[in-house]
Amino acid sequence: MKKFFTLIVCVLGISQSTFSQKYSNDKFPDGTEIPVWFKTYTKLELKDLGKNTRLLILA
Repeated sequence: MKKFFTLIVCVLGISQSTFSQKYSNDKFPDGTEIPVWFKTYTKLELKDLGKNTRLLILA
């Protein structure tokens, strides 16, 4: 029984690394290249988004 659980854990560990996504291919599924701006993870500043607008909702 202990060997069975060890086997299951090994199979799950190997299958997870086998089926994980690999990011070495920098293309969308349709074959077009992924642009550099798509991969930037910089924090946005509120002032960079444009004019601040307030909405007045009357119910």
